[in-house]
Amino acid sequence: MFQQSWGGWTLDYDNTAYLMYHTGERWNPYDSDKDLDALLESQRPMIDVDAREKVLQEIAHYAADRALEMPLYNLNALYGVNKRVKNFIAPPDSRMRLNEVEVE
Repeated sequence: MFQQSWGGWTLDYDNTAYLMYHTGERWNPYDSDKDLDALLESQRPMIDVDAREKVLQEIAHYAADRALEMPLYNLNALYGVNKRVKNFIAPPDSRMRLNEVEVE
């Protein structure tokens, strides 16, 4: 058992999915899966964003259907921000970007 989260430094699901599910990759704790390898490889060179997202969604469903990941809990972040704080955008990950934030 291990704790994992996806996103990495690129905020691109391919980054995590490829490293975790492709045969021979360092973070792949699973056996080889030719179908999953083919899906992962097919989307990497794509430049059509919609087509690539469709394949990445298929990869996510493929992994979920085979229970490669079993979420045991969900972490939700709640932000309490003073009304004097302007331009704060709550991040979708754990990285705070405060370079545009102002306090009046």
